[in-house]
Formats: sequence, C-alpha cells, structure tokens
Amino acid sequence: GALTTSSYLLMTEGPGDTAILANSGIVAVNGDAYLNQGVTTLINNGNFSATGNMVLAQGTPGLSSATVTNNGQINVGSGFYLHDGTAILVNNVGGTITNNGDFLVAFGVGST
Repeated sequence: GALTTSSYLLMTEGPGDTAILANSGIVAVNGDAYLNQGVTTLINNGNFSATGNMVLAQGTPGLSSATVTNNGQINVGSGFYLHDGTAILVNNVGGTITNNGDFLVAFGVGST
C-alpha cells in the first residue's frame, strides 16, 4: 500500500508510548519523520522517503529508543539524526539509504 503525509510523521510522543511501522509499499513523508520518545520500530521492505529530516530516539536518554531495519530504499531530503536515546540502524544487504544532508550518530549527551 501507500501512505503519504502532507506534513511530518510522528511515531510516539511520550516516554511510555510504543509504535511499529512495517512498510512493504511506499511511505512518503512531506516533512520530517520523527521516531521519537518511547519505543519506535520501523521495518522498511519498500520505499520510505522524508523530504525533511529523519530523527531517531529524540528525547530523554534512557527513555527513548528507535530501531530502523532497512531492506528496501530510504531517502532523506535533509539530515539523518541518531539522537539522544538509543538508536539502532540496520541496513541489510540490498538495502539503500540516500541522505542529502548531515548524518549524525550519537548526537546528544547520553546517547547510544
């Protein structure tokens, strides 16, 4: 299937939230994609794109974790940030990530 946003994508808003997005089709985010506070998981087997930034584990260290497993194509129009909490990025054989900006790993104090 296809999912298109006219603005940003927010997966989880608070430390106790959990969200999973499994994509085997097309996800087109016309803005920033936030895999935010709480526990977020993106399993991408299709095409995932964000015209803005892609931000993983933004929030309080120890309370935020984000995992992205990519077997398809991820396109980021601006920066790719593995931020304050625990962020895991797995790009499997055959997976492609194209980033058109900064790529920051362990960006915040206390990040992993």
